[in-house]
Amino acid sequence: MPDGNLPNFLDSELTSLEERFLKRFAILNNLSYSERIQLATELDFFKVLESSGLTKVVEKIEKEYSGIIKDLASFKTQGISALTLQDLDLVLQLDQRSLLRSAESYASQFQSRLIKGFISGEDTTEIEKDLRNIGLRTNQTISAINTARDQFNAVAVAKLFEDEPETRFKLS
Repeated sequence: MPDGNLPNFLDSELTSLEERFLKRFAILNNLSYSERIQLATELDFFKVLESSGLTKVVEKIEKEYSGIIKDLASFKTQGISALTLQDLDLVLQLDQRSLLRSAESYASQFQSRLIKGFISGEDTTEIEKDLRNIGLRTNQTISAINTARDQFNAVAVAKLFEDEPETRFKLS
């Protein structure tokens, strides 16, 4: 059963994703100034982030939420309606969209800092140091993901058992 109290859900996945994303830009050291600027302005950084593994991270949210529903359903005495599943799927999509917006913001900040660094003539090691400080995996992002998962768990319990008010749960 997915553990609703699991701290830092997706923390390691986002850290790995960020590292893979940053490694893709190591080639910039070998390019001329004009090539760097051209690459930094023409490249879709969000697509690079997706190809670095963002899609797998988003899919992990779906697996976690599906696991929550499956585990809760095992306690349910009556069937689960399609409408209930649609409601919970909507919550899943909204939470996934929230992570994608964070990733888009990260990619945009990354691109902006990269271009500013190139234009001002900064050394690539200094630019890379600042880029690492932007961070996709921030405390705020991890907190938002954990809160969203916990809220989904609470919403799923309420929705799945709304027709069974006599059902009681015991914290363990």
